[in-house]
Amino acid sequence: MRNYPMFAGNKISSLRINPSGTSYAFIDNKKDKNSVDVYSLIYKDTRQGKVGTTKLFKPLAICYSPDAKFLYVMGSDKKIHIYTTRKTQEVKNFDVNETASRLDASPNGFFLIASTKDKLQVINLENETVRTTLPLKADFKDVAFSSNSKQMAVLAADGTCDVYDTKTFTVSKHFDAMGIAERCFFHPENKYLAIVTGDQRVAFINLLNEDDRQYVDAKEGGIKYINFSKNVENDIYLVHNYTSGIVFTPVAFLS
Repeated sequence: MRNYPMFAGNKISSLRINPSGTSYAFIDNKKDKNSVDVYSLIYKDTRQGKVGTTKLFKPLAICYSPDAKFLYVMGSDKKIHIYTTRKTQEVKNFDVNETASRLDASPNGFFLIASTKDKLQVINLENETVRTTLPLKADFKDVAFSSNSKQMAVLAADGTCDVYDTKTFTVSKHFDAMGIAERCFFHPENKYLAIVTGDQRVAFINLLNEDDRQYVDAKEGGIKYINFSKNVENDIYLVHNYTSGIVFTPVAFLS
């Protein structure tokens, strides 16, 4: 499927890859009639499902469950609609406090974060209720969970980063001067937090020693996305984009 145009249509407001690697879903904005389209990553031009705008709600945000069994859809009716990924059939829905423009699920599948410009709703998926709402002092930029789901980092447009303890959802660590605070991601061992602090820079913050900060600089700018990846030998790499490509940087120095 390399260099194959997967979709050509209207404005895409959200794109998510199924954790199983077999499909992807996106929201296609068509004026007042959004739709969630699910396509195969194995077979070309194969749509596996669709969630359209109805008289009851319009899809606003999406994300997959970490076990790849469900697709969560935020509706304009202030409900979380849950669909099976196998047939894109709705199995249940429940009320939340308000609509959101982004959804993120914790790796352990316990929490769903519904984000807006100025707040985050922390949703408990076991009892299908809003556990708490976290107000923000500046516009929301990004959210990330540690791999063990014990910590959650939130970036704001004022260049701050708050790390929450997910047992209580209170701030356990606060960091200033994070630059553009574009994106964040936890190191797989959860000791460091990577943050895009500039167009050409990624900072690594040691969560156990705040005086330990290290950096990776990109000669070519345009960094908007970061992640960590392991090879077959379990070596860890920082993955980030730049203006015209993707870079894999070994980060064995983070030990």
